[in-house]
Amino acid sequence: MRRSLITSGVLVAVLIAATGCASRGWVRQVEGKVNGHATRIDAESKRIDGIGLRVDDLDARVGQLARHHHAANVVETHEVRFGFGQATLDDGAITRLHELAKTVKEDGRLGLELMGFTDTRGNKDFNVQLAQKRVENVRRYLVQRGIPVSRVAAVGLGPAEERNVPDAQKRRVSIHVTMNETMVMATNLGGNASPEGRTESQ
Repeated sequence: MRRSLITSGVLVAVLIAATGCASRGWVRQVEGKVNGHATRIDAESKRIDGIGLRVDDLDARVGQLARHHHAANVVETHEVRFGFGQATLDDGAITRLHELAKTVKEDGRLGLELMGFTDTRGNKDFNVQLAQKRVENVRRYLVQRGIPVSRVAAVGLGPAEERNVPDAQKRRVSIHVTMNETMVMATNLGGNASPEGRTESQ
């Protein structure tokens, strides 16, 4: 009887130990799954934050362009086109920009609005970045030719969602030559531009 009780006690102790081991193993397994989910959630949060920053940056640049455009009239429009996936200026683009820079530099009443586009193929985030590279390369060239950076507003807008327009025409930077409204009125009336629009050399 005494031996039977000892044997039973040992069996109960072994079962409890085995159950404890199984419980600890199950807990470790659950913890591993939870940690895995947490890692994936952190990665997704960072990706979403990155997209949010890019959207905020784009909103800020579009807002800057809108504020610039609010007080100006477009008097001319030009385009600089790019090859597929490219942001470098070719010889034709450089020739057009050289002439444009000369005209704008000589007339202090004029400003420029640059809007970069891509075609709709490929990843949208990549296209937004490519559009920004294109517009920055155009702005950099114009500033290097002597146009004050304060007279050049620029934004990369990404894919051009225009229907019935060939992709080759979507891969571009559109350039609006602008003039302050008060200066446009003075020009139309045959008068002189307001003192605010004069440069130091005038």
